[in-house]
Amino acid sequence: MQNDNYLKNYLHLHLIVFIWGFTAVLGKLISLQALDLVWYRMLFASIFIWGFFNL
Repeated sequence: MQNDNYLKNYLHLHLIVFIWGFTAVLGKLISLQALDLVWYRMLFASIFIWGFFNL
């Protein structure tokens, strides 16, 4: 049982490292203005938070 928890935490760590490493590539590819990007991020965050609390 503890081995399954260890594996889950290990996979989460690898996913987080991959996401953090990939942000520079995404930042280079995004061609939106800074203000537009902020509004899109707020929209997605609001939708995810609403879904988390209501579903």
